Amino acid sequence: INALEAPGEASYGLFSYLGNDALIRNLNVSTSIGINSPSEDSLTNDQKTEYENNPSIIFVGGLSGVMNKSTLLDVNVSTNVGIDSAYATNIYAGGLFGSLETGSGIDSISDVVYEGTNSSWSIVSSKKDSIISAGLLSGIAKDSYIKEVYLVVTNQIVDLKNESITGSDSNSKLYLGNVFGTYVIGEKNIVIDDIMIMGNEKESLRAVATNGDSVVGGLVGYVDYDEVLDKNGTLNLDKVYFRVLGGDNEYLASSVETSDVVNLY
Repeated sequence: INALEAPGEASYGLFSYLGNDALIRNLNVSTSIGINSPSEDSLTNDQKTEYENNPSIIFVGGLSGVMNKSTLLDVNVSTNVGIDSAYATNIYAGGLFGSLETGSGIDSISDVVYEGTNSSWSIVSSKKDSIISAGLLSGIAKDSYIKEVYLVVTNQIVDLKNESITGSDSNSKLYLGNVFGTYVIGEKNIVIDDIMIMGNEKESLRAVATNGDSVVGGLVGYVDYDEVLDKNGTLNLDKVYFRVLGGDNEYLASSVETSDVVNLY
């Protein structure tokens, strides 16, 4: 899948959107998704204004850009992602989903596997104050549950980079995690259970910022609360298994600047 970044919201994957009537069954698929920005010289003044007034919001997933309460049974997905964006305010990228919507989840009977062996992701933004959120399962999840999922991370490499201008008035965000880049807690009491992260060689999750926040987590990059709801929900982790051989895993948040305009977590 190759696409040119366009103004407004867009979803990319084997399916752009999966709704609550969707049933995906007995699927073994490998996807490669590439999104690039048009060169500034190729845009008319009207087109430049459109990008400024209606900036891009990108959802990318090996299975679907957005998943909303769909049913999965026996699904195996491998994904390579390459994004180079000049106009997106938000980029959400996942091995299966860009966004896992409120109330969605993966059940213990689903038999879902993300196969990341020798997979390579590169996601770069040059827009000021942009947010990149990436996870091997989903870029962002909102009040969503997991009852069993397998993540195979043998030689999995994920690189996030913000190349926007530096300075104290810039506040970009890089969120990167094995499972989710960002998890948003709503009104429900959610349990994340039976996550199995396995590999025969080490994995590398790296986020490099010029400003703002750079956050890398073994499970989730960043946990937030839904600003609209009463914030009474909880996120509970039960069984999580790490078994990655062949050296120490690399979870690295770093900065290309030596000043204090970057926060590393």
